[in-house]
Amino acid sequence: MHSCEIIMFLLYLATFILPIQSQYSFRKASVIPTSYPPSENLTNISIGAILPQYGFKEPSRAIRKALTEATKNVNRNKNKNVKFKFTNNYQLHAHLVEMDTSASPLTVLDVLCEKVLAENVSVIMYMTNAHAHGSVYGGNVATAQ
Repeated sequence: MHSCEIIMFLLYLATFILPIQSQYSFRKASVIPTSYPPSENLTNISIGAILPQYGFKEPSRAIRKALTEATKNVNRNKNKNVKFKFTNNYQLHAHLVEMDTSASPLTVLDVLCEKVLAENVSVIMYMTNAHAHGSVYGGNVATAQ
C-alpha cells in the first residue's frame, strides 16, 4: 500500500503543482500540412502531369515531391527574388499520374481522358525518361505524339 501512496503523490505533483511553478514552457511540434485546401476566394488552376512509371519507386517519389513542392511554393509566394501577383487571384493544384514509358496510343488516350482530363486541368505536362532511352521520337513515336 505504501508504493501506491507514493505513486499517487507523484501523480498529484506532476498534474497540479509542477505546471504552476514551472517557468519554462515547452514548444509543441508544429504540423506542416501535406496539402492545402482550395481557398474560396481564389480561382483554382489544375495542372496535370503524366510521369514515366519506373520499376523502382525512388525516381517517381522524387519527381512527385518536386512537383508538389513547386506548386506549394508558388501558391505560398515565398520566392525572395520574384513575387507572383497572380497568386492573389489564382491557386495551383497538381494532379500527377504515372504511365508506362512504352504505352500504346490507346493507353495514352485512356490515361489522358479518364485520369487527367477528368480533373479539369488547364495544362498537361508529359514527362518522359528520354535521357535513359535515347530520343523520344526514336523510342516510341505514338507515345511522344
